[in-house]
Amino acid sequence: LGFMYFKGIGVKEDAGKAVKLFSASSEKGNAKAQYFLGLAHLHGDGIEKNEKKSFILFKKSAEQGEADAQAELGFAYSLGQGVEVNMVEALKWFRKASAKGNKISQKCIDLIEKDSNSKAEKMRITFGGGVTPVYNWDGTLRGYMNRNGTLYDSNMDYKGWIGK
Repeated sequence: LGFMYFKGIGVKEDAGKAVKLFSASSEKGNAKAQYFLGLAHLHGDGIEKNEKKSFILFKKSAEQGEADAQAELGFAYSLGQGVEVNMVEALKWFRKASAKGNKISQKCIDLIEKDSNSKAEKMRITFGGGVTPVYNWDGTLRGYMNRNGTLYDSNMDYKGWIGK
């Protein structure tokens, strides 16, 4: 239900209501809700932007095996979002997410391993400081969009520019 309010699926989009629902589920240990609440804190959607809180929520979710949260932890560690930059930890979480089929994590691993001098900067340029998963109406992954508006399919193949 939180996801439906967050994306306006069958109901009027209401990020504040979605955050309340995610919070209730997150407190009960729901990994997906922790992930979505982490995204809300990271981007300031329906709640005050707070990278430290988003990091804590992503970590809780990632430790339960949520691949998208594992990828977000990789971004947090590599870009210093809510935590100090730590490329060893970034690679660890990107690898865990990649092992579960998260395509963007493999792209990040490739970037980090190819150029040790500008790892975070290349990821900022390529992924705009992070990506947002784009879901179908039924909650299945459709693809990814970076903060610059570049759209990728679920295999991380470039699909075009859609703007901000």
